[in-house]
Amino acid sequence: MDQRRVPLQLWTHYDHLGPRTTNLAEEFHNSLINRFGVPHPSIRTLLDWLQKCHYETQCRAIQLTAGRTPKQKTAEYVHFITIIIIINYYDHCL
Repeated sequence: MDQRRVPLQLWTHYDHLGPRTTNLAEEFHNSLINRFGVPHPSIRTLLDWLQKCHYETQCRAIQLTAGRTPKQKTAEYVHFITIIIIINYYDHCL
């Protein structure tokens, strides 16, 4: 086997319970569909949700600026960051 190739275990998603894609934009879009229950929510529903997200983000930024410690990274997040680091390593080795 070519040593420069990324191992299959990093790419397979057969038994994977987390996000079903490594494309962050696609994952975000899929989460919106799951959140709203329809692929095309009404504009009012979408705006209400965006306003809520904006408020939550502003509150979190204020808390962090005031000295609150960042939330603990989930094991899933650490796992994906590790995969990204490995893939970047393989990309730079080619």
